Amino acid sequence: MSSKDYTCSSCSAVYDSNCNSCNDVYCSSCNDGYFLHKQSCCQNNCAICEKSDCLACKNHFVYTNKVCQAGSCSDPNCAQCGSQGCYACYQGYILVDKQCKKGKCSSIYPNCFTCDVTGCTECDQGYLKKDDGTCYDPKYVPWYGYVGGAITFIITLTLFCYCICCWKGNGSPYTSSYSRRKRLLDLDTGDVYERVNL
Repeated sequence: MSSKDYTCSSCSAVYDSNCNSCNDVYCSSCNDGYFLHKQSCCQNNCAICEKSDCLACKNHFVYTNKVCQAGSCSDPNCAQCGSQGCYACYQGYILVDKQCKKGKCSSIYPNCFTCDVTGCTECDQGYLKKDDGTCYDPKYVPWYGYVGGAITFIITLTLFCYCICCWKGNGSPYTSSYSRRKRLLDLDTGDVYERVNL
């Protein structure tokens, strides 16, 4: 039997610099002043983080000296800011090059009501959001849906007509040889003959 060498590493070295306890799969608790969010330790007052980096502080907090503190973002139209600058703008403004400019999300993302640095976060009324972040009308049927329906109808109608012809035994080249046989009566002798039409 072979034996493996195991070495112990601190949780903060393996998972997150603020991870306090962990197992061999994930961080299970964080240091004081941090909370566990999607396997990362986020600092208190941070809304969205990635590996201890706060991308967006909670509303009415600003990212200063690597922590979220009470205050406002430098851009008065920015609702959430973090380590990378503005993350989300107030309604009526859109994020363009990390700055909030007057406009609607739908001018960048079709049928979008609210958006942030990641893309559309909420679609206009009557629209749903796909996994890729785009908004779509659930009642819309693309043109290929109509074409597919028409082709299905034509095939079904053709098969139906074909079956009717077969059932009646008229005009189909594929009907059984039994249905193509004709009985003939010889009037002189009274004998009955069968003739197969090809």
